[in-house]
Amino acid sequence: MSVFYDLFESISDYTAQFYQLADSLKFYDTIAIAMITIVISICLLYYVVINHARLNKWYWWLLFAIVSSAICFGVSWFITDSSIVNFYAGEGLAVPNYSNDIFKLSYTVAIYAFLFYLLLSAVIKRFCQNCRHTPWKSVWPKH
Repeated sequence: MSVFYDLFESISDYTAQFYQLADSLKFYDTIAIAMITIVISICLLYYVVINHARLNKWYWWLLFAIVSSAICFGVSWFITDSSIVNFYAGEGLAVPNYSNDIFKLSYTVAIYAFLFYLLLSAVIKRFCQNCRHTPWKSVWPKH
């Protein structure tokens, strides 16, 4: 899917070798599916599973959003690093240092995960009883 390729390369500027490697390994789709799954899971955990009145504060919402972004950062780093290591090990070559490019990709994924969490919160909080006005007051009428 070229959508995720364009999306993840929109913020950071990677080296030419990393661009070519990303084209050949195609790990963007795996990273995007993992990011979407993690963000949906943590957002549902906050708004549906836990759904407690004590967590009805903006700083609890922010904590969950940051945890979601941090997990996505780590998963992105792991998927990218393991794909690169497996590729070079299969070729019998020494693995070059792509840590700067992997860091750029991972923080790009973390930024998009935070934005997706924000967007998903705007939709899911409507159906929540206790955290309905977290992180901002809901303008939709009560159900």
